[in-house]
Amino acid sequence: MEIKYLRFAALLISAWAAMSLQFNVAYAEGKAKVTMLYKGHVEPIQGKTFLPWSTHDGARSLSTSVFVIQSGGKVLVGDPGIVRKGDWPTIMEKLANMGIRPSDVAYVWIDHHHPDPTAHLGAFPNAPIVDFWSVYTDEVWADHPNYFEVIPGVTVVRTPGHTNEDSSLLVDTDDGLMLITHMFWHNDLTPVIDPVAEDQHSLDVHRRLLLQRADLLFPTHGEIMKNPFKNTEWDGKPYRR
Repeated sequence: MEIKYLRFAALLISAWAAMSLQFNVAYAEGKAKVTMLYKGHVEPIQGKTFLPWSTHDGARSLSTSVFVIQSGGKVLVGDPGIVRKGDWPTIMEKLANMGIRPSDVAYVWIDHHHPDPTAHLGAFPNAPIVDFWSVYTDEVWADHPNYFEVIPGVTVVRTPGHTNEDSSLLVDTDDGLMLITHMFWHNDLTPVIDPVAEDQHSLDVHRRLLLQRADLLFPTHGEIMKNPFKNTEWDGKPYRR
């Protein structure tokens, strides 16, 4: 009886190893795969001033869209930031269900330095942090160029405007080139005028430059959508589907 049990256990371990290998091979081949783990939001709070820093007692509700990219045998988590109270464990559970442990994450990318995309950086303590101009690994602060390929098919592009430290990702997927960006907060391409932009002109220049290239658009407080302005110039207005 004990021998049969040991044989059964060995078969289970073998099957698990085969499944794990299949998972690793699956995302090592082909183009990058983007999976949204959490949909963000930016909303006013009734009775409070929405615009930050315009009054001494303003407030608003916001969270960031958290996502994972698998490509070339590497895993990148994007914008592990503010989420609604109690929601972070669900995000980690989704990663676990995909077979991804925190130690499997090769890089964490943040679109800018505000708390909304950065609040849970500590959830992936072994992963270097990538921002608009550098890779931070433990105590080493290493520079990277513009149009930096962080993992295969995933390129960091500097897109200053909202802040001078903003960047976006261009991701080569099976469905085309995806632009992951904070240049727009929502799927209707708003706010057109960023109320806290450090450089609105620079923001608009980079919006128009990259929108024309992308097949898919992923605003980092929204969700993945087809880019309505592929190969055409954005008219500078909110997008109505």
